[in-house]
Amino acid sequence: GSKARLNRVPLISFGPWHQFHTDGHEKLSHQALGMGEDASLPIYAFKDQLSSFVPYMHVLPDVWHARTIGHVFLDLVEIFGCRVPPHHQFIC
Repeated sequence: GSKARLNRVPLISFGPWHQFHTDGHEKLSHQALGMGEDASLPIYAFKDQLSSFVPYMHVLPDVWHARTIGHVFLDLVEIFGCRVPPHHQFIC
């Protein structure tokens, strides 16, 4: 069957570092690598809305727990100082 059409809206950003999108990627998980259950490279990344620049990407042992992601966000804040975007969207 056919799916309902998505309502697309223009992306709005007031400039660099205004809005980030954050997501975990498991494209290099143990299923994708095919090297056994213990071989996995889950990646978590932050992407700037305006430029699509990725200022921070990190390989983590676990991208599913909020506590882990909270620490990654605090690492981003520590590395870049107080340059935390006022609008931050987490995709869990």
